[in-house]
Amino acid sequence: MALCGCLAACGAPAALPTPTATLVVRPTLPPAWTLTPTPTRPPPTATPNPTLTPTLDSQAICDGLWVQTNLEDGRLLAWDAFVTLFASLPSTDAALRLLVVHGVTGEKRGIDLPGGEMTGIQIPVKVLLPGPGRYDWTLTLSTASEQDFCPRGGWFVVAGRESTRAEERKVR
Repeated sequence: MALCGCLAACGAPAALPTPTATLVVRPTLPPAWTLTPTPTRPPPTATPNPTLTPTLDSQAICDGLWVQTNLEDGRLLAWDAFVTLFASLPSTDAALRLLVVHGVTGEKRGIDLPGGEMTGIQIPVKVLLPGPGRYDWTLTLSTASEQDFCPRGGWFVVAGRESTRAEERKVR
């Protein structure tokens, strides 16, 4: 009997139900219909779009100017000293101009610094200036539309010899 049970299990598989096809009715588009593209936003990029900043007037630029220098009135600079100037200009359209004039000869020397960011310069006296003596200095701003506004200035003296102060030599 066990043999019959095994043979029955090895027989033909049981009949599976046959699938019946169900008709699906989908609506069709009218014959006059055409594809109309719809605008989509472009994907974000890693490059930021430039933002336009308003152009500042000369008074706003002058109000935002910050300057730090070692050219105080009456300052005595040794021939091996440095002229130091740090400035922050609020506008990239403006340039900072330092003009130094020798008191006796009238010889002029100067530098221009770009605006729009914190900038600084440190120039050896013997490179910037022609020789010892009293100098008048003027610091002005200039843009494409206006020249030499927001003046600041003073005077200083350059000695004809190198510094004898030991602490100054250690700083350099």
